[in-house]
Amino acid sequence: MEDKLKPTASCPNNSTVSCTNQVPAVDVSSVTTSDNCGGTVTVTHIGDVPNGTCPTTISRTYQAEDACGNTERCTQTITVEDKLKPAVSCPSNSTVSCTNQVPAVDVSSVTTSDNCGGTVTVTHIGDVPNGTCPTTISRTYQAEDACGNTERCTQTITVEDKLKPIIVCRPDLQVSCIDQVPPVDVSSVTTSDNCGGSVTVTHISDVPNGTCPTTISRTYQAEDACGNTERCTQTITVEDKLKPIIVCRPDLHGFPA
Repeated sequence: MEDKLKPTASCPNNSTVSCTNQVPAVDVSSVTTSDNCGGTVTVTHIGDVPNGTCPTTISRTYQAEDACGNTERCTQTITVEDKLKPAVSCPSNSTVSCTNQVPAVDVSSVTTSDNCGGTVTVTHIGDVPNGTCPTTISRTYQAEDACGNTERCTQTITVEDKLKPIIVCRPDLQVSCIDQVPPVDVSSVTTSDNCGGSVTVTHISDVPNGTCPTTISRTYQAEDACGNTERCTQTITVEDKLKPIIVCRPDLHGFPA
């Protein structure tokens, strides 16, 4: 008798996994075999042949051999396809006073992870400002895994200036007469602002009080770009301490009676 018939071999069902590390191990015991002569059938793993990327298809081939050297092969297809987005977490929201205090873009500050454990690339998508005083900046980052799955996160940076500008009036002044009181001069006031922006100065009022002397409270107001205001007051004292000038009529000489 001569056995020329091949054994039968049936591989495990095709399967799909998300990550390479989830590909099942080679298992010759998972192959179902039979032989016409009922003898022992030996199963060996021929090889895994990968093809493509994202997805990758792995053709896993087993071979069954009967006692007479007749062989048959079967192939299992294992598809590795990652469809899950990476996880991404932006830095905490923050509040600053001035635009120049907004932190620089920093992709390294973003926390990421991926279900397949591969490299995740982070990019800065953009900063979108909204509103004025306060301004909210929506800073968006994107994480992309090795298979092109992406996820985004957004950090909110609030720029809110609540600090008053600094204003310094001219030193207090004393004059003798009302017509010596200097005119209002907003340019005489010194100002600065924590955010370095433009400061607008206005004259609020001159408030006189008393007579001889009269004190004039001259008030200026500084306002920054966000409407924060501060005032200063210069005191001008009008006090006439000079005696008046008096001239009598010339002396008179009478005639004898």
